[in-house]
Amino acid sequence: MEQSKNNLPKVSLYCRSFIDKVTAKAAYTIIMKYNDIEKSFSESFRKSTNNRLELMGIISGFQKLKKTADITVYISYHYIIDPFEKDWISNWVKNNWISNKRRIANQDLWKQLLDLTKEHIVKFEYCNNEYIKKCYTLSQLETQKNIEFKIDEVFEEECSQEIREDRKIKIDKEGDLCRKCSTPVVKKTPTQKKIKENQIYYYEYILQCPNCRTIFFVESAKRYLQ
Repeated sequence: MEQSKNNLPKVSLYCRSFIDKVTAKAAYTIIMKYNDIEKSFSESFRKSTNNRLELMGIISGFQKLKKTADITVYISYHYIIDPFEKDWISNWVKNNWISNKRRIANQDLWKQLLDLTKEHIVKFEYCNNEYIKKCYTLSQLETQKNIEFKIDEVFEEECSQEIREDRKIKIDKEGDLCRKCSTPVVKKTPTQKKIKENQIYYYEYILQCPNCRTIFFVESAKRYLQ
């Protein structure tokens, strides 16, 4: 029996989600490993986001643990890794789940996950190995099943309102939160392109979300041609 230095059972949890771009059907799959035991679990929804799916998947994994464990969560999403490993989540709690004057998205799931992690020794690690790829494939297959898909009620109720609120929020510097997924944006230098006839300005840099890859063009990066 594999035990950690704390004499706790050592568990590995892998998670990956998938969303069908045509049907919007969404699913996550987790694989849990303990000694020679390996089990997979999937859950599908008629509509959701990758961020919520990954959070829901990890939460479901923790809920399946019957006793305190030393658990390593392997995911390919820095959206979930960084708040724990860089301790951003402590500031979120201290500031009543507000960052950069914005409400942290998916609070319902973050709060659940934070409470569950307090019951175990937990480490989050970036990973994109065969288990993550298997989770992705199983999630994809889950969205193709002829079944009644679950409803992510919080997402569907808040989605329209959040989109309207996000459009009012200006993003103008590195570190501001992405409108779509609340990940801090980073500054990128765009590929040099040939100046077109009658072009009067170009962008010296752009702001891009490293998670959902959304690009934001900001006025401060605009440079006028002589």
